[in-house]
Amino acid sequence: MPDIRHYSPRSGRIIKEDNSVVNEAELLEGILAALTGGGGMGARVLSEQKTQADAVSGTVTFSKPVSLIEILNLDETNAGVFNVNGFDCNVPAGQLFAAKIGGTPRATVQVSGSTSYILTTYE
Repeated sequence: MPDIRHYSPRSGRIIKEDNSVVNEAELLEGILAALTGGGGMGARVLSEQKTQADAVSGTVTFSKPVSLIEILNLDETNAGVFNVNGFDCNVPAGQLFAAKIGGTPRATVQVSGSTSYILTTYE
């Protein structure tokens, strides 16, 4: 997967660390690598996807505890703090964060700061 700096929802472009735009071939190559185990989080199976519309008082609830998560902060102005399994994941405005999360497994993610986001969990 290319080194991603941020996603611009306004233009629909993904910007790399070197400020160039990710092209479709690079994106597909990265997705294929992630699905086949060549990506940073290994082989992943999509479990659930939620947005700010699913939050109740800042808490997003999944059907099972979170261990692999991808957080896309679509808010172009506000950074977000996403508490996953007791860890605060600080995601700058317009940026993507993905990781395997340790801590105490929980089925909830507490969100503050960001007003627009997509949370994707994997098995």
